[in-house]
Amino acid sequence: MPRLGSRLRFVLSVVIVAALCFTMRGAPALFAKDQDKAPAAKKQTAAEKAAAKKKAGKKRQGDGNQSDDSSGGSVSGNSASSGGATFVPGNGGNGAATPPKREGVGPGGNSNAGGGKPAANPKPGEEAPPGGKPKEQPTGRLDDTHALVKKVMAVQKRITPDLIKQKGIVGTSTGLDEDGNVVVRVHTTGADSPIIPKQSDGVAIQEVLTGPIHPYWQAPFNPKARQPRPVPIGVSAFDDVLLAGGCASGTLGCRVRDKSGNVYGLSNNHVFAGQNGTEGGVVIGTQIVNPSPGDNNCNINIAQDVLGALYKFKPLDPGGPINFIDAAIMSTDVSLVGNSTPPPPIAYGTPRTALWKKPFLGLKVQKLGRTSGFTKGIVSGINAFEVVPYTPGIVFFDNQIEFLGTNAPSLGAPGDSGSLIVTNDALGDRFPIALLFAGGGGITVGNPIQAVLDYFGVSIDGDGSDFIPPGKNGRAHQNQP
Repeated sequence: MPRLGSRLRFVLSVVIVAALCFTMRGAPALFAKDQDKAPAAKKQTAAEKAAAKKKAGKKRQGDGNQSDDSSGGSVSGNSASSGGATFVPGNGGNGAATPPKREGVGPGGNSNAGGGKPAANPKPGEEAPPGGKPKEQPTGRLDDTHALVKKVMAVQKRITPDLIKQKGIVGTSTGLDEDGNVVVRVHTTGADSPIIPKQSDGVAIQEVLTGPIHPYWQAPFNPKARQPRPVPIGVSAFDDVLLAGGCASGTLGCRVRDKSGNVYGLSNNHVFAGQNGTEGGVVIGTQIVNPSPGDNNCNINIAQDVLGALYKFKPLDPGGPINFIDAAIMSTDVSLVGNSTPPPPIAYGTPRTALWKKPFLGLKVQKLGRTSGFTKGIVSGINAFEVVPYTPGIVFFDNQIEFLGTNAPSLGAPGDSGSLIVTNDALGDRFPIALLFAGGGGITVGNPIQAVLDYFGVSIDGDGSDFIPPGKNGRAHQNQP
C-alpha cells in the first residue's frame, strides 16, 4: 500500500504539471484572441463613421448622447462587444478619451458633455457653422436681371412701405454686405430705435447707419474759385439768389443738347431751381452763376459770373407721390460752359455721349464735384428707396442708385449736388450713369441718368467717338457697356 500511495502521488504530480503547462500556454492564446477582436471593433467604428460622414449633407446628426457607432457592435464602456475582458476606450467609459467632434455638432455635442444639441442651420447672411455647408457667393453680373438680385429686390419692395413708417429709417436698397452677399440694406439715422427684422423670406436684411439723408448743397464754407470761361463741368454753380439763411453752393453736372442742337447745363432742382422756387424766389429765367454765391461771400448779381438762365426743372413732389429725379437745366452756350472736366489725373476728362443703362453691384465709378473734387467709388446699391427732406416737405425717391467711395470716405459730399457720375470700370470708362443729388453717412445717392435725360428730351454733349472693342488697335479691354 505504501508503494501504491507513492505511485498515486506521482501520477497526480504529472497531471498537475500538465495542467499547469496547458494553462500557461493557452492563456496567451486566449488573450491574443480577444486582442484580435478589439481592432475589428475599431475598424467597424471607422466604417460607421465614414458612413455617417457620407450622410452628413443629407441628414442632420442626432444629439451627442449616442456613441460614435450605433450598430450595437461597437466597443464602449469597460468591455468589448464580444464579451471579452479587454478595455477599449469608448464614449462613456471611465477615463475614456474625448472623441473627435463630429461634423454638425456644436459645443457640448459629444456624449461626454451630456445632452449637447446639433448646430442650427445658418440664418441668411450668416456664415455656416464649422463643418456645415459654406454659403455660396453670387456669381455673374449683379444687375436687376440677375435671379438672386431680382429676388432680393422683390423682398425690398415688399417690406419698404412698412419700414419707412418707422422713425429712424430713411431708405432701403438692394446691395452687398461686407461678405459679398446680396442683401436688403436699410438706412437708419441712429435714433428712435426702429425695429428691423434680420431676414424676410430667406433674404438677409442689414441695417446701415447713414444718419439723415440730405440734399447735397452746402452752406458757405470751403469756397471755390471763379473758373475761366467756358467753365469745366463738375465745378461750383448755383442759382443767383440769397436763401432765407444766407447762400449755398452746388455743382454743374454736364453739358447737354436737345434735338435742335440747343445747349444746356444740367444740375439738380435744388441747385438751379431753388427747390421748386421756394428758396429765394427762383423762377424760370433766374440766372445761374459760377462760382456759387456760397463760394463768393454771398455776393449776387455779378454779371461776369453768369453762366446761363434757368430753363426747366422737374418739380419735387413731397408727400405721397413717388419721385425719380431731382433735376433742372439752364440755357447756355458753348462759350460759357464746356463739356469736359480737367484731363487725368486731375479728373476724368470728357464724359461719353452713350450711357451706362444697367448698373450692377460693384461697378466702378468716378465723379468730379465742387466739394470733394475727383473721387472714385462703386455701385453699392440698386433699386434704392430714399426719404429726403426738402423745404417743400419730405420727398420719397424710388429706383435710385447708391454709391460708396473707394478712395475717399464718400463718393460725394455736401456741395457736390448736381455732379455727373460716370463709369471707371474695365468694362467701360466715362459712361454717364447717374446725377448725384443726396447722401449721408458715407453713402451717396444718384438719379439714373437715363430718367433725367428722358424728362428733358436731351442727350449728353460729350465724347461721341466710336467704341473700341477689346483686341483692336492695341486696346487691352473693351470700353463700352
